[in-house]
Amino acid sequence: MKNKYLFLTAIALLFFMAFKVDAATCSTDELNALRKEAENVDFATHLQVYDDEHSSSDMYGYDLTISNFSEDLYFEVGVYEQLIYFSDGIDGVIDVKNAFFSGGYKTPIKVYASDKTNCSGELITTRYLNIPYYNFYSTREECKNYQKYNICKIDTNTEDVTEELFLETIEKIKNNQLEEETQTIPKEKNKNVFELYWENKKVTIPITVLIVVIIGVVIYYFINKNRKRIKIDLEGNNDGKA
Repeated sequence: MKNKYLFLTAIALLFFMAFKVDAATCSTDELNALRKEAENVDFATHLQVYDDEHSSSDMYGYDLTISNFSEDLYFEVGVYEQLIYFSDGIDGVIDVKNAFFSGGYKTPIKVYASDKTNCSGELITTRYLNIPYYNFYSTREECKNYQKYNICKIDTNTEDVTEELFLETIEKIKNNQLEEETQTIPKEKNKNVFELYWENKKVTIPITVLIVVIIGVVIYYFINKNRKRIKIDLEGNNDGKA
């Protein structure tokens, strides 16, 4: 019976440690105010194209501008989880150079409460930013007079367009075999389970550890219980033989 109470107490403590919220310091009102501010933060991307002497194609990246927020918030940006603070900017505007290196997907920007608040380190919300595609063909001489066509628009997805197909399409345009096309919208690339797990690792890893520990405690409890039962049975058999 004593082991049973210790087992239940251990599980209760584990849950308490994993999901503890310090209500005395981080109030619901303050969290709501931070969420409201986080939803009003402005994010804007700016395409930067560079000449690369070692490649036949241009190199490109996207700068990021963050504005309309206070020192109560900070951000985790991009696949390298770069941390951006209010002090990194001027007058509440932050310019992040080469924040993103490829286009055509949604990237998460995690917004946290800073140490200027009572909710320091709390994940307030996750915003998602659409990163446009970059069409390498758009700067080609062949596209000079055909910017209204998808094949020559700067944010068209041409990842699967070969040189042969590009030239063939341009030739059709010249011969009036193609009608003017409408703007294409980038499609979000699907993420696998591991990417989603790692993206939210500050939540998923503690939960995983907690589950593993609970399973370990349960296994230990039942193994220990069975050992005692076997011992009692053996002792009972020995008494009978005596």
